[in-house]
This record gives sequence, C-alpha cells and structure tokens, in this order.
Amino acid sequence: MDEAALRRLSSDWYQLVVSQGVDLERPGLYEWRIGERACYIGQCSSFARPRRHYAQNLRRLLQGLPYRPGNPDGYRRVHRELANALRDGFPIRLICLENVDGREERNRRERELIAERLDAMRRGGPLVLNDAARKDRLPEAETTDYRIQYCWRCGVDVPVLTRSGWEKIAAAGPEVRAMLDRHNEITGIDETNFAAVMHHRTIDFGPPCERCGKPLRTPQAKLCAACGHRPSGISTALGETQLTD
Repeated sequence: MDEAALRRLSSDWYQLVVSQGVDLERPGLYEWRIGERACYIGQCSSFARPRRHYAQNLRRLLQGLPYRPGNPDGYRRVHRELANALRDGFPIRLICLENVDGREERNRRERELIAERLDAMRRGGPLVLNDAARKDRLPEAETTDYRIQYCWRCGVDVPVLTRSGWEKIAAAGPEVRAMLDRHNEITGIDETNFAAVMHHRTIDFGPPCERCGKPLRTPQAKLCAACGHRPSGISTALGETQLTD
C-alpha cells in the first residue's frame, strides 16, 4: 500500500479545467493530462462520472486490491500512469473538453481527438495513453517489434525494441545511419542518437512490476526501484523477461 500517494488522492489530487461553454451535467469528452508527459482522451455521460470513478479505481490500485473480483487485472494503462503520477508528485489535470450528445457522435469525436493527440505525439508531444493509440500508431504487423514502456534513463515512456525488432534493425547494418533509419521506420519516432536505440531493448529491462507497472531496471533486479515492491520470482527466456510463480 502506497500511503503517500493515497494521502495525495484524498486531497485535491487534480486540477479541474472546464472549457468555455461546457455543461458538466451533459455528456461529453474529457482529457487527463499528466504534466506534459502523457494524456488520455475519454468520454462520459456526465462529467461527474470520471471525477468519481477514477478516484475509486486509483484508490483500489494503490491499496493493491483487484480491479474487479471477476477481472482482477483490469486496470488500464491510464489508471497505472495516474497512480505513478500520484507517487511521483506529478501535476494532474482533468480537462472537460466539450459536450457531445449521442453515443455515435461521441465515438466519432473521440477518435478524432485521439488522432490529433497522436499527431502531436509524433512531433514530440505528450504520450497518448489510449489503447487505440498503440494499435493505430503503426500497421499491426509491426507492433510486435516494439512496445511502449518506461525507460529509466530517459525518464519517459519510449518505444522499446523486442528481439524481432532488434534483429530487423541489426540486419540493416553495419552502417549506423541505415540502422537508425530502420529503427525510425519501425517505431515512427525520429531518433537521431544510436546510443538510445542500443539501450531501448526489452532484453535489457526486467519484467513490469506487478504493483506499479513500471519495468524493473534490469532482468536481475530483485526490487522495483519505483515503488519498492519485491516480485515473487523472475526468469528470462529467449531474450524476453517475464514473471514466474
């Protein structure tokens, strides 16, 4: 249980920003902002719903409780990133963006806003936490070549290469420029530092912490540096890391 983060959750844990003309009692679209590092677009039947439900889910997550009895691992990425922001003391904003009536129209507008945030992310803007963002970012055939996860050196979420992704980049060598070009083609990120590519590989990280979701710093780590949780067991196989019972 993270007592410090729970205390922050009990107070004014986010700043509420209401766009001009928005009626909080009507359906609409909202955005969570974690500093300038991450964002999430959602929709609601009234703006009281995200204000209430996120606090409930974050409290359960920080207490180490399951999401639901029938779905214990159902916490979404936005839940885990908000919990991490509470632990780290990052500023959080809930922005009530606009009112949109009708489910179909809200779905359409939500997709538009996610696409806008994705464009901004590719230009160096905040990471988009929506599940749809990770699927839409590249053709599905290439998503097995990397995954988005936290990098301890960079202090932000970045594309981290799986074994298959690294093999494709290595095959483009030995010229560094050609390997960088292949990396950028796969990830959609305009990386210019080959040293960053070298340390953004899943084989160099431990598995995700069961408690906070951040990866352990190395495959040999016995303790999560972010939250202090000690995993029950760790093993590595075929260049990928995973937890064992």
